[in-house]
Amino acid sequence: MASPPAPADRLYALVEAYAGLGDHRTGTPVDDATRSWLAAELEARGARVEEVRYAFDRYDARARVVVAGRAVPSLPVAYQGTGTVATDAPFVADLEMMAGLLAVDLDARMEEATRVGAPVAVLATPGPGGRLVAQNRAPVPRDGAPAVLVPGAALDALRAGPVRVELEARILEGSSANVVAHLGPDAPDPLVVTTPLTGWFACAGERGTGLAVALEVSATLAGEGVPVLFLGTTGHELEHLGVRRLLAAGPVVARAVLHCGASLAAGEVGDGGPELSPLRMAMTTAVDRTDRLEAALAPAEVAVGPGPSPWPGEGEEWRGLGSPVLSITGGFGRFHTPEDVPEAVTRPDLLVRVNGAVLAATRVLLGVPGR
Repeated sequence: MASPPAPADRLYALVEAYAGLGDHRTGTPVDDATRSWLAAELEARGARVEEVRYAFDRYDARARVVVAGRAVPSLPVAYQGTGTVATDAPFVADLEMMAGLLAVDLDARMEEATRVGAPVAVLATPGPGGRLVAQNRAPVPRDGAPAVLVPGAALDALRAGPVRVELEARILEGSSANVVAHLGPDAPDPLVVTTPLTGWFACAGERGTGLAVALEVSATLAGEGVPVLFLGTTGHELEHLGVRRLLAAGPVVARAVLHCGASLAAGEVGDGGPELSPLRMAMTTAVDRTDRLEAALAPAEVAVGPGPSPWPGEGEEWRGLGSPVLSITGGFGRFHTPEDVPEAVTRPDLLVRVNGAVLAATRVLLGVPGR
């Protein structure tokens, strides 16, 4: 008989606690506090926890954009220029967004601003609801005009002007760590359960829902005698910096890998509250088990397949490991936005439903029966 699903209140409380820590950017005090909180949660579940630290160049920037005398939300584009800017003559443009989430012409727009000699680019993100949508960036300093993202809803006002932009940006020595925890009995080839810990804002749906499910699935299976290696990786918004550093340090031997990626139990707001987003998918290298995985994940409302190449999210980093991999990831309307807060993006019953489905699918991946 299968273990009972995690209580709804406990899962939702994990999402609330994680989101309540602040903006989850790598190398910041919130990053440090998040890892300490996670270590305590893991230790409460009987885990043996350590941190594996790494250094990196951290982009430290702040901006203020004022349109017709009113400040609008803004976010500097990471690693795009350093120094101080104060101007009334920015380059203004909107971005083309794929699925409302990913800007496909960000670099081209910034190069255009540099060509025309603009001191700074102000780029509107026309995502769902006209929100500000952050964009992931590899931690590599770029030359050219610095850039600031603003909500797509501000575009008309930006074009009418006047616009004032003040920006300060610099590169600092930074550090973060990946959280490594062992649950259950020791084994040379444990189940790896991995989930990212960082992002641009509170990340309740983007990161918090996957983290809550990853913790519960790990604890449940460890309690049933399955050796589990839990990996909480940082640097996600820096193009998967943490997991790349972890895998570069040495091989990871795994019986199987469960990657709880973005938006695991996040959704769109409807008349009755959030409903699970249709922009989520499950990808697996265990193609011989696709039908059984899809049946297990049916309550989570995600289709299962081999996925595109490359896989989206950190699942791609694990795909070449040689072990069976199941990666679940995707997006939703408040993905990468300041509005990604618990009450707007998930519900306790959605978390319970997804948790039960992911637990069942992980058992299929491992080839073990429910208990």
